Amino acid sequence: MSEQQVETKLLTVNVHLTGPVDGPTVLLLHGWPDDATAWTNVAAHLNEAGFRTVTPDLRGFGRTRFRSADTPRTGNSGILAHDAVDLMDAMGIGTFMVAGHDWGSNAAEAMAVGWPERVTHMAMLSTPSRLGGMPTPAFPQCQRQWYHWF
Repeated sequence: MSEQQVETKLLTVNVHLTGPVDGPTVLLLHGWPDDATAWTNVAAHLNEAGFRTVTPDLRGFGRTRFRSADTPRTGNSGILAHDAVDLMDAMGIGTFMVAGHDWGSNAAEAMAVGWPERVTHMAMLSTPSRLGGMPTPAFPQCQRQWYHWF
C-alpha cells in the first residue's frame, strides 16, 4: 500500500493507493465517522482481481486537511462529490468506478449523476433510505440519520 498527500483546489487529501497501477481504477469513499481504512479488506479483494484502488480520507477525517481556513467545513454530499472529482483530476484519472458507504454512498450517487462521463460503474452500501426514490423513513429513524440531510 502506498499512502500519499494529493493537493486539490481546497484540500490536501490523504490517499491510500493499492493494486496494479495499470488496472481499472475504483474510488472507495468511506462513511461517517470512518476513514479510508474502513475499505482495507475490500481493497485487498479488488486488488487481487486486478483493480487499482484509490481510497481517500474525506474532508475532516484522517490526515486530509483544508488548505484554507475559509473553506466550509461541511459533509454535504454534493461538496464531497466535488472533492472526489477534484482528487481524481489532480491524480490525472479520467474515468473510474466508485463505491461509497454511508455518506460516501451519497457522494458516489452525486458523482454518477453529475459526472456520468467519468463514472463507469457505481456501488452504494448502507445508503440512507431517502435516496433512489425510496420513501422517507419514520421519524425515529430520521432522528438517527439527521446528518444525512446536511
